[in-house]
Amino acid sequence: MSGLQNDDDITSEEDIAIVDSMNDCMTVNSKAVSKKRKRNLISDVWADFKLVEQADGSEKAVCNDCGQKYVYDSQKGGNSTMSRHKCARRETKDVGQLLLSGKNGQVSTRARKIGQMKFRELISKLIIARNLPLSLVEWEEFRDICTYLNDDVKTLSRNTGKADILKAHTIRKEDMCKILKCVPGRISLTSDMWTSVTTTGYISLTVHYVDQDWKLQKMLLNFSPLPPPHSGEALSAKLFAMLEYWGIEEKVYNNK
Repeated sequence: MSGLQNDDDITSEEDIAIVDSMNDCMTVNSKAVSKKRKRNLISDVWADFKLVEQADGSEKAVCNDCGQKYVYDSQKGGNSTMSRHKCARRETKDVGQLLLSGKNGQVSTRARKIGQMKFRELISKLIIARNLPLSLVEWEEFRDICTYLNDDVKTLSRNTGKADILKAHTIRKEDMCKILKCVPGRISLTSDMWTSVTTTGYISLTVHYVDQDWKLQKMLLNFSPLPPPHSGEALSAKLFAMLEYWGIEEKVYNNK
């Protein structure tokens, strides 16, 4: 009869329903695995790596910069190998690119840890070499630059900058004293005087000598105010005081 179905038709429809149900379960499971995988990629190292599926079905973590690959099991996890990765290309990136590494919408820096004492030393050298005002370290624009380069930088006050410059002067003076003490021969002197627009007198003292390598060297030792009277006796006393200050009065060349 046309209204009846045979057993083969019934069995076929049941099989199709079972297969469809199995496919639905597989789809759900694959989605769950995909979601689980995404949840596992929460380490900071994934800012520098991406997960790539290989032809054999395995997964490898690939460096975004140099392309170095590491075996990665999404089920077991483990990021220690990637965290130890030293990427030469990433280390030479522009600082601006380094600063744009963020997590959860917050910008953070991956630049190397700053040495505060080295930073202060470089600031002192800048002020001395370019004859800049001590207030430089308190300029808002200068502090913005320092903060941009490294979030961990500690800004200075002008008093701290002054103390660092005086410390640098003391260290330089000690080094110069050691050099002058080791001069093998005699030392010659050059002195000059100026009068400012305010009629204040100044005197300078420069030494010339030949070092151990037979090279002519010179150093500006003093640039000091010299109040009147500017007589020969006053000049002689001032020069001798400067020589004693540096401890070279016995090394001065005498043409007598």
